[in-house]
Amino acid sequence: RDWVKRRYPVFLKNYKHNLAELRLLIEECQQRGLHPVLLEAPRNTAAIKTAFNRAVRKYRGSCRGLAAHYGIPYIDFVSACRFRDRDFYDVWHAVEPGRRKWQLRLSTHTVRLLRRYGMVPAT
Repeated sequence: RDWVKRRYPVFLKNYKHNLAELRLLIEECQQRGLHPVLLEAPRNTAAIKTAFNRAVRKYRGSCRGLAAHYGIPYIDFVSACRFRDRDFYDVWHAVEPGRRKWQLRLSTHTVRLLRRYGMVPAT
């Protein structure tokens, strides 16, 4: 509730600017021959429940739109991790066993993307 009360207005105030910066970052990466990926960060959904829904819907929609526009992956496996409150130190930072849940999926996706872009030999 504290974040919604204090930080959501700041989130909204800076939203357009931050989205424009993300767009520039994607463009710069692609100009340099890099392969940017937009990744949904882990968050303690058990603790926050629905409190961040408006903010998450807003940035998720924008990020998916950017990913589609630039032809880059948008990866979201937060719900697939089935995090519990004990998996986090706070709302954003995973601890064991949450870190293991996150790392397993992140590693799997990373290897797939490395293969997709010809950066590791296929096995």
